[in-house]
Amino acid sequence: MIMEHYIIATHGNLAEELKASLCFIAGEALPIATVCAYTRDCDPEERIASLVQSCAKEDQLVVFADMLGSSVCNEFMTYLDDPRLYLLTGVNIDMLCNVILHTETPLSTRIAHALKSCKKRMLLLGEHDA
Repeated sequence: MIMEHYIIATHGNLAEELKASLCFIAGEALPIATVCAYTRDCDPEERIASLVQSCAKEDQLVVFADMLGSSVCNEFMTYLDDPRLYLLTGVNIDMLCNVILHTETPLSTRIAHALKSCKKRMLLLGEHDA
């Protein structure tokens, strides 16, 4: 059976906080790895290499990065030739919920829905000049 592995990768401790929020929403602990880049305990290159290598060849690996073009995202981009890896940028709770909490739907469908949904829900509310 193909398993899905999830990684939230951000600068600082945002990844751990997003994971904690998602687990709170889900009401349970979830098997999500984190990369909290440039903190005392994390060498991002080593951590990323270890996580990618630990994923079995038949499994899928979904990475949620904080920003397109950031050093964290760029490190994962070196693995884009790996067909198991899906790299999404601009991670937020809505994206995580859509992809991780609805596993009855195929992964590619969940990712497409999550990206569309997140783009649609990014709004400026209230009366402001924008």
